[in-house]
Amino acid sequence: MFSSEHKPTLWRVLPQIEELLTAWELKLGDNRFKPYHAAISDGIEKIKKYYNKMDARPAYILSLASHPWFKLDYFEHQWGGAKEQQEDIRNGNPYAKNWQDEARKVLEKTMEVYWQRMKDDTASTPIPRSPTTPEAAKPSQGSVMTSFARHHQARMGRQEEEGWAAEMRRFLRKIENGVSPDTEIIKWWQDHATDYPILSRIALNVLPAQASSVPCERLFSASKQAADDRRARLGTDKFEQTQIMKFAWREGVTDYAAINSSRIEECDLDEYVNMLGHDMLELQLDAGFRTGSAFRLKHASL
Repeated sequence: MFSSEHKPTLWRVLPQIEELLTAWELKLGDNRFKPYHAAISDGIEKIKKYYNKMDARPAYILSLASHPWFKLDYFEHQWGGAKEQQEDIRNGNPYAKNWQDEARKVLEKTMEVYWQRMKDDTASTPIPRSPTTPEAAKPSQGSVMTSFARHHQARMGRQEEEGWAAEMRRFLRKIENGVSPDTEIIKWWQDHATDYPILSRIALNVLPAQASSVPCERLFSASKQAADDRRARLGTDKFEQTQIMKFAWREGVTDYAAINSSRIEECDLDEYVNMLGHDMLELQLDAGFRTGSAFRLKHASL
């Protein structure tokens, strides 16, 4: 589940671990699994140890919040929102949290950072001006338009500050059509980058991250087949090119050994029975020849 080489897997981590924890907790309350309760409890504690560490990694929350199928609804459904928070407070837990709101804060903070970077990149890129184009006439201080100009500038400033917030509200409010957990999420964000310019940057930075190092370790293990003693002078550039071509063409290479091993060969047993009969006859003749030769040698010596 987490070791795919072709699909993003980071967004799968929280749902899969929570599903595993739920399944094991149900078995812990089932008397049919009583002999294994100690082992199940140890397994649950080990999973919770790493599960709790994810709180310090916003990438796991961002991977779900930026997924058009889950968004922030997942956290309300699985972890609880404002309603669940009030119930926990009434039940005596003054430190209860609105987990949907906590996930929203992570998304807001990240979008604000990306928005500021986007503004800085835009400001650092000079826009060429035509020497023949006259600059816009500035209203004089005594003009009737002066107050409106200041008002217009203030509105522009507020629009810039609220840009990321408006984009986030628009994304969270809209129910995307044709989206499912199996959607090619990277392609979806590439197609919708113009609709959500800030969120697309976050998504395309976070979602491609793999949840497991298995694909990377698999690549290292496969590299020893190319970097052996017979290719000691291959060089780094050619070695890199060889690895890229091997993994790019791997899916299109026909494995004839696997095809041959999967085929069922039909055999005529009568033919093999006759061959066995001939072999047995030859063994008997050879045994009789050796016995006759030994008898003749014995009498010749007498």
